[in-house]
Amino acid sequence: MSGKELLFGYGNSALPDVYFTGLMTIVYSYGLIGVCLLYFSLVMLLLRSKNNGCKLLLLIYGGLLPLANLTSFITMIFYLGSVLSLHYYSKYDFEKMWKGE
Repeated sequence: MSGKELLFGYGNSALPDVYFTGLMTIVYSYGLIGVCLLYFSLVMLLLRSKNNGCKLLLLIYGGLLPLANLTSFITMIFYLGSVLSLHYYSKYDFEKMWKGE
């Protein structure tokens, strides 16, 4: 890959039937722009979250991305859905909700 292909990638439909790690799948499919956007969103969630479980899941996901294939639809929905649900649930004060305040 070089030039325009490295920047934008070949697209998801052009993936060969070989094992790629998650990072290599994103580079091959979406290029360096896709990698930057994914890691930018992970870092923004990491910085804005106040929940330690959310931060831990983000660090695990971001750390395992270069080592394992974590870019399938179901895996990405699981990790990012878990992170987003922990992030939004940490904003609510459940004691006040149960007391009716």
